[in-house]
Amino acid sequence: MKPHEWRTLANLGMYERLTPAQIVQHSNMDKVSVSRALAALNKRGWISSETNAQDGRSRVISISKTGRRVFDRLVPMMLEVEDHLLRNLDEGEKKTLNRLMRKIYI
Repeated sequence: MKPHEWRTLANLGMYERLTPAQIVQHSNMDKVSVSRALAALNKRGWISSETNAQDGRSRVISISKTGRRVFDRLVPMMLEVEDHLLRNLDEGEKKTLNRLMRKIYI
């Protein structure tokens, strides 16, 4: 799975139902990356989509049961990777890194 696919799946795993525009907003990814991620996740059967009842034009994307199982299986692994990457940083350094990453992505 590519990073933009994981970020898209992670957002759907957390929020359940989002429009593509909301995924862009939550993930700080561009529209093209989100569109490609959605196509890949849809091909795997990890998401479903329906017309947005509020405007009739956009789509609402939901994580499927299969996608939920994948998400639930991947979260502990991703947290383990994060712990491994950050293990040599003290709490102050982790806070500084977090602050700097927010500046980059916002």
